[in-house]
Amino acid sequence: AVGGLPDGIVDNGTMADDAIAIADLAATGTASATTFLRGDNSWQAAGGGAWNFISTSVASNDASVTVTGMSDTYDSYAVIISQVIPQTDGQNLSLRLGDSSGIDSGSTDYAYCQNNQRSSSSTLSVNAIAGTTAINIDAAYGVGNNTGEGFSAIMYILQPSSGAVSTMVSWTAQVTTAETASTVLNSRGVARRTSVISHDRIQMYMGSGNITSGRMTLWGIAHS
Repeated sequence: AVGGLPDGIVDNGTMADDAIAIADLAATGTASATTFLRGDNSWQAAGGGAWNFISTSVASNDASVTVTGMSDTYDSYAVIISQVIPQTDGQNLSLRLGDSSGIDSGSTDYAYCQNNQRSSSSTLSVNAIAGTTAINIDAAYGVGNNTGEGFSAIMYILQPSSGAVSTMVSWTAQVTTAETASTVLNSRGVARRTSVISHDRIQMYMGSGNITSGRMTLWGIAHS
């Protein structure tokens, strides 16, 4: 008919399957493997949650475990260390920061303070160090490697790429120690890199011996 088909005549049953190509859509934006068609008829990047996964590293009888990927994309990062079992019983777990040039391990690179509470004692122990080569997470008690023993922690790394403020680390760790009868230790602390340096990685290692097993995972935390 003159003027073409009236509106509303062509319905889903009339169209052949797979007949509408992406190029035929009136959507704005660009369709790609990393975008989706939003309800307002625009192609948009898929949005993540507040926590955005960056990287993970699994230990398998390694001297150390490092995760990378921190940048100025986020001001805050979360790290979860789970099910770490040391090769040598009773060793302390420590952390260091670094960048593409290497891991920072100078004699005054870190300052930290921590509170430790053990199930074998009602006394709270406090440790404070103004300058040292690494951040010791579990004080002098050590991580056990007998059945059921190990180390887990959640920590936050703040402004690692600020360039204006020191990188800060805070943590809560749960440790089954090698002390006596699988003593449980709760460690809470805060640390800083004593110089203002942009960091893109964090490393964990034991005081002696390798890490038999365990995992360290890094997330970036968005403001919104």
